[in-house]
Amino acid sequence: SCVLSGLATVTNLTLPSNNLNGTLPSSLANLFDLKNVSLANNLLSGSLSPLSFVITSNDFTLFDVANNQFTGTLP
Repeated sequence: SCVLSGLATVTNLTLPSNNLNGTLPSSLANLFDLKNVSLANNLLSGSLSPLSFVITSNDFTLFDVANNQFTGTLP
């Protein structure tokens, strides 16, 4: 179980340059109020699909995932 699963009212996910690694948890799709995402300059990999629903459903003001190792395309 991911620690993010009980945080439905999160509006900012700001964790740049923290040496985070691995893939994004699917529970990110439950963060319906998310407006700002900054995960740049980490070692994250895999698909951005856990954020697909959130990206297309909300009015983002910041989305920065640069300098990681993600694959695929954004919706």
